[in-house]
Amino acid sequence: MNKNSVKNEQIAGLNHINIIENINDIMPAEIIFFFINLEDNNAVEMLNKLKSSFHGTLCIIPENLKTLLSEENPIDLSGLNIINFPELTFTPFTELLPGKYIGHKKTHEIINLLKEIGYNTVLIKNVSGINVLDRFQANFFSSGIQLINNGFDKKTIDGVLKFRFGFTHGIFQLMDVFGIDKVFGRYASLGLNIPDIPENMYNAYHHNKDMINGFRNYIDRTSLIPEDDIYDINPYDVISPVINLASFLVKYVKPADLDMFLKQDYGSQKGIFSMADSIGINNIVENLDKNYKKYRLNLYKPCGKLLKMVNKKNLGTLTGTGFYKYNSEIMDFGPVKYRSVDNYAHILMDRPETLNALNDQMWEGLRLALERANSDDNVLSIIITGSGRAFSSGDDIRMMENWQDSIDASLWLDHYANPLIDEINSTNKPIISIVDGIAFGGGCELNMLFDIVIASDRSVFSVPEGLIGALPPIASSHGISLMGRRLFRYLLTSEWINARTARDIGIVDLVVPAEQLPFMIYEFTEKIRRNSPMSIKNTKKIINEYKIKFRGLERLAGNYLAINASSQDFKNAQRAFINKEKIKWRGK
Repeated sequence: MNKNSVKNEQIAGLNHINIIENINDIMPAEIIFFFINLEDNNAVEMLNKLKSSFHGTLCIIPENLKTLLSEENPIDLSGLNIINFPELTFTPFTELLPGKYIGHKKTHEIINLLKEIGYNTVLIKNVSGINVLDRFQANFFSSGIQLINNGFDKKTIDGVLKFRFGFTHGIFQLMDVFGIDKVFGRYASLGLNIPDIPENMYNAYHHNKDMINGFRNYIDRTSLIPEDDIYDINPYDVISPVINLASFLVKYVKPADLDMFLKQDYGSQKGIFSMADSIGINNIVENLDKNYKKYRLNLYKPCGKLLKMVNKKNLGTLTGTGFYKYNSEIMDFGPVKYRSVDNYAHILMDRPETLNALNDQMWEGLRLALERANSDDNVLSIIITGSGRAFSSGDDIRMMENWQDSIDASLWLDHYANPLIDEINSTNKPIISIVDGIAFGGGCELNMLFDIVIASDRSVFSVPEGLIGALPPIASSHGISLMGRRLFRYLLTSEWINARTARDIGIVDLVVPAEQLPFMIYEFTEKIRRNSPMSIKNTKKIINEYKIKFRGLERLAGNYLAINASSQDFKNAQRAFINKEKIKWRGK
């Protein structure tokens, strides 16, 4: 066999294998890897001789699978194994198609042999020559190029993958490794359309000119740092087309194999299908459908597999079943719903008809849910959200109306508010709130106790207790300790605070479009999961010790709230609010 028939640059791990000239020298072998160039008549003749006389297993590694498998080709491949070495993989991978008569044992012997020389293997089923990994990679590139066409720059797109998905490198950094000419050449060989790209880049490729290092010089790789603009890109726009193709490819490859590829080639902590389950199959389909209607590109057309999963309510971790099955614990604490799945607990305030107003049962339910999450060793972080169009509108006025005097208010503080505050300030798990809509009064103040607060850009905050004759005990103690005098204005005026101002003064950490909120749950629970649990636990202890320093000030604020509760102004304000009347202040 001619040495030129072996593509050494593709299969560096096989360089130590001897190249033979005499067919009889290989007859004692159990497995033969045959590298073939179909334009080499001697190689084709040798393959036919091997097929008729060799009793072991042949693994054909063609230079062009598509040609080898064409109907016109006279070679009968029954019982043979076909291996493809994808061109667009960063780490060593092979694709193996077991022949019709090759058993399970022999297939795994081949896989183990490939593993010994440094190659991971993706097992192909049902179809020949589909080039799974190259198509998967090409979809990643197409997704990135489409974002360029939408006005985003390469640095930002790669930043999303590196700093939000946790990949070791971005799309365009990976394209640099291969070279743009090779990437687009591979598009053509797979019969794929080259996606629309910036005109100068396309012209350079189209006229076979020097690509000038492709994207390589767009940024010094060591200086790729997270900028605020990585939150301008909807991460679903990046990953949904890739998940879409992967979902189509499950007809031909095991989900676990594609999961392995994403982990190996991009350094992802999760595979593509476990990631899809975590970010929500329904959210993926919604994103694809939106972009397909907007751009009319097949890149975004939802595949049948995803549509069926949505119809069957197999939405991933949300429902316990997606591409994989998940064990979850579901509990009800009155108006508070609790669900733990994967590595986090999700606590939902569920009184949408009252904008999740905080009544006695809500305060107690939140405490019990936090206690449960804190006692579960499988829970690494805690998510808190509100149902409907509010996080929480604050304390329930009808509950406060029942306070007859300062004693009632003090008893309420002792039985409901203070125990929840103490539980928040002692939990050893990071608490992340996801705010979408109204966060007023107690609903705003609770966020000042949480570790990370993420809000949609349509959210609004306020501490308007002064408008109903009360005062904000958490904001005037813990809030001031964290934000200082920047908070004074809002404590004294009861003004509404938009999400970006809330971020600027320290109530909120991140502001994103509402459509990104489901992904934020995945992003931040994953970021926490990557850290040492012991480091997180001890860091939380330090944070909690800092909060405890202000417990005395918080209790003092509670005492002043109780004093206000015994005033005539307080009683009149509760009544006026319920009856939608104008309040007349008497100052007593």
